[in-house]
Amino acid sequence: MSVTEASKNAIKDKIAAFLKIPPSRIDDEMPLKGIVPDSFMLVELFIELQEDYAIRLDQSDVEGIATVADLTTLVAERAAASATVAESVTE
Repeated sequence: MSVTEASKNAIKDKIAAFLKIPPSRIDDEMPLKGIVPDSFMLVELFIELQEDYAIRLDQSDVEGIATVADLTTLVAERAAASATVAESVTE
């Protein structure tokens, strides 16, 4: 499954909106813990992304996320997989 830069940028824009900062301040290699002030807010961000993209992130997924790029890639991959499954169910 192909994950486009556009889809990752859209996710980055959602992260920026959640954090109330300009998207230009978010760099892909930036540590996620460096831009999210505390663990409670990080959990809220994960919940919002799950709801926005109709995906599921579990504890093992969260433990493997270190950078913004890790998160955007994971969410984009899950969203693409979810869309593929939804398409095959409706056919």
